[in-house]
Amino acid sequence: MSKYLKQIFIFIVIYALIFGFYLLVSPNIGIHAFGLHSRRFIPATLACILPYLLFKEFHLKNFKTEILLSVLWAVTSPYLAYIDAKTNGGSPSFPYDVATGAYLFSTLAFAKILIKKYCDFRIIKFSYYLLQLLLFIVPVFHILYYLKFGHSMSANGMMVIFQTNPSEALEYLSSLNWQYLVSAFVLLVAFILIIFNNIGSVKFLPEYIITKKKLIISCIILPAVAYYTFFSLIPRTQFINIAINTREYFKAVEEYGILHNEIIKDLQVESNGEALSSSPDTIIIVIGESATRNYMKAFNNNNDETTPWLSANKNEFLLFNNSYSCAWNTVPALEHALTEANYYNNKEFNRSVSIIDIAKKAGYKTYWFSNQGRIGIYDTPITMVAETCDVAKWGGDSNYDEGLLMHLKTINPNEKNFIVLHIMGSHIDYHLRYPKEYQIWTDSDAYGRLADYKNSLVYTDKVLQNYFEYAKNNLNLNAFIYFSDHGTDPNRSRDPDETKFIGLRIPLFVYLSESYKENNPYITAALSANQNKFFSNDLIYNLVCGILNIKSNHYNEEESLASPKYKFNIENTKAGLGTKSVKDDPYLNI
Repeated sequence: MSKYLKQIFIFIVIYALIFGFYLLVSPNIGIHAFGLHSRRFIPATLACILPYLLFKEFHLKNFKTEILLSVLWAVTSPYLAYIDAKTNGGSPSFPYDVATGAYLFSTLAFAKILIKKYCDFRIIKFSYYLLQLLLFIVPVFHILYYLKFGHSMSANGMMVIFQTNPSEALEYLSSLNWQYLVSAFVLLVAFILIIFNNIGSVKFLPEYIITKKKLIISCIILPAVAYYTFFSLIPRTQFINIAINTREYFKAVEEYGILHNEIIKDLQVESNGEALSSSPDTIIIVIGESATRNYMKAFNNNNDETTPWLSANKNEFLLFNNSYSCAWNTVPALEHALTEANYYNNKEFNRSVSIIDIAKKAGYKTYWFSNQGRIGIYDTPITMVAETCDVAKWGGDSNYDEGLLMHLKTINPNEKNFIVLHIMGSHIDYHLRYPKEYQIWTDSDAYGRLADYKNSLVYTDKVLQNYFEYAKNNLNLNAFIYFSDHGTDPNRSRDPDETKFIGLRIPLFVYLSESYKENNPYITAALSANQNKFFSNDLIYNLVCGILNIKSNHYNEEESLASPKYKFNIENTKAGLGTKSVKDDPYLNI
């Protein structure tokens, strides 16, 4: 076989492998996509074999690590998405990932050859292998993510990563079973050893004969292919594209602080009754974490007694038994719960009025006390709303939620106070959320999920009792509202892409003082009449507006449980990012 026929043959084989794999993992592509990508992989294949075409000394055995790295980038995301699609449906198509593998090999191979010939310095070689190690991180992390959760990376998963602070990350790692940790460690060590085994391979490369012509070609090809690979293709690969979009989301959220003053200028609030009088009173909102109605006795009689205080005092509260979360994760849930933005009006968070803005306009001094930590890299929408309060503090005098009581004790009872308490509640890992004296149930596993989850609910019930009784006895408490950001399934590991209804079924209850009821019979009657109505927590903002008894150009009565005009029912209430109809909840008859 002549030299040129051999080159053509190799081109055809490599092209068949690349395009064939793409077709395998993209079974439902249309005719147009087929034609487009069949052409797309021609230059990708050419780039892949360019080192072979240019240098007669080229041999694959000298580029084992580069091959492995390129294959991982080309295969990992498309194949994992393909497996997902076989289980859950969908039409995955990741041509940029597949093409990246081909271009990446060309980039690394050219770089290795030129380093050997012209730049055989320790710092240069170290930089080359550091780049390889960094490139390994993405597919390896994606593989580990899949092994843990059983599906490929998603926007929800990436958002959770961006939102996690170091303490939460360490806590989560400590909750993983040892088999997974060992597997992850072995996988990571294996890849690191592969990289370091490759460190000395440059010196074993044959002496490449590089003519002036080849050098010029190489110096043109390498920067061009490298630029295209790292600045055009890689940003469009699945994993990196999700990361970029998530980062852009948080950047957009940051506009909240910039736009906030302009938004407030448009806010108009006036009294609709006695609620805005100058007399001292206190409104408290407690935001729970991962509390699920399914395991709360006060909301579901088929349970162990996980809410002894609330169960014993049901007559003092209005319990809403058909409440749902608008999301499975904290940030999207509270981003909508705390502002007028919801999944019905599609308003943007950074252009929305918050419950804090409303309370301030209504004449209240505002407080935010949180037992949840700040986020490291990016502030969440929650933090941004919190920091608009007159006083905002994180942490209490203990790691448990009862520590926030110390902040309540600093409140002046002779003022009008609007207080938000953001608790850890039943945040995973459950056994860390309550003192030992609240361990009522145990599992055979020391870190058993269900038992510890129920114990955390009992402790939360006691914490709520302490907040409530202190405020009632000392702070002229007018209203007390508790709801959870979302639910959870305690029988399985926390999954950022959880889609079950158990993760949406949340508690909501409201207390109104006797004086409030006397001054606001209209609101009291509406809340009582709407107790069995269906509700999603992205409507919390409107509920608060209703309880404050205000008129505002940023308040929709039809979206408030505190109004007889409330319009939602089993047919039109949505949950889970607006994708779930509550009428499909399989637990409705429980």
